[in-house]
Amino acid sequence: MRDLTLEWQNGSLARNTVPAEYTPANAKGLQIDRLVQQHTVFFEKPPTITFLNQHDQAVTQYSDLPTPILTPEESAAVASVIPTIKSNGQHIVLTRARYDENSNHLLLNALRVDYAFLQALQKNIFPKGSTLYQLNVYKTGVIAPPITTDHHSIIMERSQDGLYSSVSGFLEPSVTQGRLPDLIEQTALNESEEELFGNQKDVTLSRPSIAAISFRTTVDPKNSEKKPMPTLEFIAPIVLNCDANVLRSLASDNRAPDAHEHTQNFFIADVGAAAHPVSTTQALRENRSGWFLFKPIIDAIGHQLAQTLQVVPYTTPPALLAQFEVAGAQNTESTEPPPPPQQQQQQQQQQQQKTIPTLHY
Repeated sequence: MRDLTLEWQNGSLARNTVPAEYTPANAKGLQIDRLVQQHTVFFEKPPTITFLNQHDQAVTQYSDLPTPILTPEESAAVASVIPTIKSNGQHIVLTRARYDENSNHLLLNALRVDYAFLQALQKNIFPKGSTLYQLNVYKTGVIAPPITTDHHSIIMERSQDGLYSSVSGFLEPSVTQGRLPDLIEQTALNESEEELFGNQKDVTLSRPSIAAISFRTTVDPKNSEKKPMPTLEFIAPIVLNCDANVLRSLASDNRAPDAHEHTQNFFIADVGAAAHPVSTTQALRENRSGWFLFKPIIDAIGHQLAQTLQVVPYTTPPALLAQFEVAGAQNTESTEPPPPPQQQQQQQQQQQQKTIPTLHY
């Protein structure tokens, strides 16, 4: 049994580091003196997921999860946040994630909190010395990138911060009336309908398939004591019944209820087993902001397709990653461009006899 959160905390999971200043000038919300660290854990097939309480007992209802115990002062701090937010919905934070590779079982210890609590914790408005700051908690949500019949996906610019990602959202138990077993998949479907596929009847969506989890945190080199809340996101691609042209047309005239969460800027990525490394490199060269968001998405889809097509999953070359590991790096041009797709296919065919590992680091 692997304790993935412990491995992330002690540095056992290799962290890809990118300067936050690797963003176009119009990107919002990122401070250039900070770094973003990220790691993706891929699954050979969708894992079975069980939520646990503080006693490691399996729970199936949101109401059975424990909540943080607050002092009167801490409760007052949470209450002070409520007037500043649009909605104080129910949320989940994770405290531990363990993975049994033999049974493909993911165990998630979780707490139930409201949005105001998350905001209070992130903005450090609890009293100084509060034990809440000692909690090892992870914001959690799901990214639901669509996959077309010709193996393409869409990466969209977010309105809030100018970063490129895909359909995503926090895990909100209201989507399943408090049921936990299918919360991740149902949240993925719900967000897909609200952000991109709502108000249309021609495109159908498959059940989401969890392909990976992504750990992410920001680091302030000038203030090592400040530790922002890390994020653990599930990447759950959804297969569509349409090709890339239909997806492009739909995104160009997005009439979904929450279409405003994205701008009109997007790119269609070819994520086929042989082509998706080219998509990653092209996006990097075009200086698309949010490398730490869209690269795990493209890689997770490519890995999932690799399982279906029985080829060795692509891993971004170290030479391409290296240019993002130095604070202040501005050059997004790779000195080692990827080989043409035909040559990549030949290389992958030569490696097809290799055993595909369960996890890649």
